[in-house]
Amino acid sequence: LPIVVIDTQNQDIPVAVKYDVAAGYYKKIDGVDPSITARMSVYDNDGINTVSDTASCESAIQIRYRGNSSIEFDKKQYKIRLVNEDGTERESNIMGLGSDDEWILNISMADPSLLRNYVALTMAGEIDESTPDVRYCEVLMKKGSAYEYEGLYLMMECVKRSENRIDIKKYKPKNVYSSYILRRDRYNEDGVMLDTFAERKDISKGCFEVKYPIQDDITQNTVNYIQNDMNRIEELLYNGDTPDMAQLGQYLDIDSFVDYFLINELMGNYDAGMYSTYMYKDFGGKLHMGPVWDFDLAMDNHPREMQNVQKIVFPYQPWFDRLCLSEEFDQKLLSRYRQLRKTTFSDEEIEDMIENTAAELGNASKRDWSRWGAEYTKAELGTYKDANGISIDRNRDSFEGEEERLEDNLITHAYNIEPQLEKLKDDN
Repeated sequence: LPIVVIDTQNQDIPVAVKYDVAAGYYKKIDGVDPSITARMSVYDNDGINTVSDTASCESAIQIRYRGNSSIEFDKKQYKIRLVNEDGTERESNIMGLGSDDEWILNISMADPSLLRNYVALTMAGEIDESTPDVRYCEVLMKKGSAYEYEGLYLMMECVKRSENRIDIKKYKPKNVYSSYILRRDRYNEDGVMLDTFAERKDISKGCFEVKYPIQDDITQNTVNYIQNDMNRIEELLYNGDTPDMAQLGQYLDIDSFVDYFLINELMGNYDAGMYSTYMYKDFGGKLHMGPVWDFDLAMDNHPREMQNVQKIVFPYQPWFDRLCLSEEFDQKLLSRYRQLRKTTFSDEEIEDMIENTAAELGNASKRDWSRWGAEYTKAELGTYKDANGISIDRNRDSFEGEEERLEDNLITHAYNIEPQLEKLKDDN
């Protein structure tokens, strides 16, 4: 695998957020700059990579910890921005993922399988081309002349507007109308937040934040334009007994909503739709649902309860709780799922994806578990009693055990989704 070396030059990366109990979310700590200037070297050559090779990419970087609750983990995630020596933006094509200046080193300690985000994003990428590309690597922290092994990570694209990411038209502040990218998540006191119909009526979870145009550029007129777009859509969704799909189809890329539903349902990713949820609109186009994001707690990885693989949950997520009242939308779900079960979602494709990925990781997964295995196993999930009162052991014990849990979960859930979609359609 590629090797990524981070040289912090004897600096500590500061923890810049803290959970605010009263507010119910993480807040920035006043006066703390989250980023430091460091150096990154990437070794991605043919054959076995070593730090004695010539680096395929070497750059000054701005680096900070990434995440909120995950910042409590010992194995950190990082947001990286490539810069020139004078601090200006620098783009580079890292690991063949396309040129850009912003990157993420991601793998959460909540996922001892080390597979969930890679498997989900790789499969989703076959369906939605806006899905962030990912590639495995191993990370070393340079401390003086020594190296400290940090473990297995994913080098990931950020969700942003650019030629190699979400390729929508660039914003011009002199114009009111614009392409845009939104994120639905917890409230961000420092973000450009929208005041929308469903939030005001308290009938939908999560808050909309404008991620593009960026805060430094966007005008209030453009914020109002985006907010009016969202209000129009939510009023169509939530007014009346059943949403009018013909009217919604004028504003929504319905096929992208179908694919987003099916990807997240297969993966059992039930934070999606409420949190870490992206959507975007190109100027003159329709609202596209996605790209998908953040599968740390998906695929039977909830810390307190076992996923019921015989049921589907996504019909109850925001917006989808209304779309699924339409028999037309339900029929699209069913038809598309049957199509995907012959290709990307087939048992054979799922098995190959997981087993081939685990084989590709090889000793890297063993090295990561050697470094972090005690942490992966100490937070015991304990046992879970199913509907028949049978206790099921949920404890972590090995990478191989987590790989098996993942494969069993996806194969079993994939089998049960189709009859549930049929029932959903028939009930309407």
